Amino acid sequence: MKYSEHGDTNTKYGWEIDHIKPSSKGGSDNLDNLQPMYWENNRKKSDTFPWSC
Repeated sequence: MKYSEHGDTNTKYGWEIDHIKPSSKGGSDNLDNLQPMYWENNRKKSDTFPWSC
């Protein structure tokens, strides 16, 4: 992952910050609940919890 590809959905290498436990399910913005995830996987995950790839 490259910082420059954060938020870039025009490449397969683009990534986003994901909430492990979604905010909609009571998850926080604390670092221990955040992870980098390729954008396509993050969109598939949506607000599913728990989730595995």
